[in-house]
Amino acid sequence: MSRNVLLFFLETTFFACRCVA
Repeated sequence: MSRNVLLFFLETTFFACRCVA
């Protein structure tokens, strides 16, 4: 697992949470 992939996943999750909120 690359650090870049982890950061991308975290950003995507944060964006999704903001959209839902």
